Amino acid sequence: MAEINITTIDARKKLKAKHEPYWRKISKGLTLGYRKGTNSTTWIGRKIVNSKYERYAIGIADDGKLIADGISVLDYNQALAALQHWAVTGETPKEAKTRELENRNTYSVQNAIDDYLSNYIDEKSPKESTLKATKQTINKNILPDLKTELVTEITTETIKNWRKNLVYKNLPDKLDESEKREVIRKRKSTANRILTILKAALNHAWSERTNIPTDVAWRKVKPYPKVDAAKVRNLSGKEPKRLINACEPDFRKLVHAALLTGMRYGEVINIKVKDFDPTSEKITATDTKNGKDRLIPLTKEGITFFTNETVGKAEKNLMFLRDDGEPWAKSHQSRRMEAACLKAEISPPATFHNLRDTYASILAMNGTAMKLIADFLGHSDTRITEKHYAHFQDNFKTETLKKNLPNFIEIEKSDIETT
Repeated sequence: MAEINITTIDARKKLKAKHEPYWRKISKGLTLGYRKGTNSTTWIGRKIVNSKYERYAIGIADDGKLIADGISVLDYNQALAALQHWAVTGETPKEAKTRELENRNTYSVQNAIDDYLSNYIDEKSPKESTLKATKQTINKNILPDLKTELVTEITTETIKNWRKNLVYKNLPDKLDESEKREVIRKRKSTANRILTILKAALNHAWSERTNIPTDVAWRKVKPYPKVDAAKVRNLSGKEPKRLINACEPDFRKLVHAALLTGMRYGEVINIKVKDFDPTSEKITATDTKNGKDRLIPLTKEGITFFTNETVGKAEKNLMFLRDDGEPWAKSHQSRRMEAACLKAEISPPATFHNLRDTYASILAMNGTAMKLIADFLGHSDTRITEKHYAHFQDNFKTETLKKNLPNFIEIEKSDIETT
């Protein structure tokens, strides 16, 4: 017997009123029914449980003047969805709506993060180190401020204020303008990466949960523009020599050491006499950003320089002290660099970190492999190194090509003359 069509209003209008529903099989053991009474029409669900039929009234059909609302009044597709949901969960549309409203008042950013991480592990199977880093980022930068925020109530302004806090909270006081701009640029770049994680978690929640009506709050928050391209300021030509000569005598040693090693200011001021090994012709950076010591090979100039700086000094002592005999402190370099650049007529003035940039860019311009430069600078891989310094190799690559690619016409003439 042909199955009765109950999928459209026009088809249902043609049916006669009767107590027993018109049934439409959906899947094995699951049937959707349409009961047409004299004054009302109803969707009926039926499923087989333990070899017996169970029924329940899904809702009113959207016949006549009634408009489907997805809760009490349903069109065919809504009734079908409600039937399938009931078959799996035993929950009616009204019960589902009630639960969603309750969840809407309890589902927080913490819940969204937990669900996102669970799905991330299940689908991506990330490396343990990658997962650990992601969790550390979340625990340090997202949850302290946002964990109790309800996803359905979070606003664009809340997210923008959180991101702004990532950039400007505890900004160091004693920075010159160029250093301050660079610190802010780096923090904005980092904030963009953290925002990506937060958005991924919120988008996952929005796509998986029917009780989150919109993603507008976080979709409106765009990444900070033009902050990922690092601006490298390197000294060129005779600028390094002019800078060294323009420095005050005690500070001159720090600048020279940085240009010879690519060390950061904090690493240079903490060099001890014992860190220089004239036998291996290397120096060890100990007070590093990642906490790992690194060996840096030295040029002949470097070996001579550090040999002179260690004469008559105990191995445990700091190699460099100020003229007054005191150790160098965190903020002592800014004013000295500014004064030296002014005296050496270097404009715009360089920061101490630019000495590290100069070291790396010179190596890159002379064809040093990115892996080696990364090792010398203490980068864990070449990504940061390439981002900052790979473009300095363009001229070297061009000159290498010109030097090694033959003149094909001359080769052809030579071959002809030989034959």
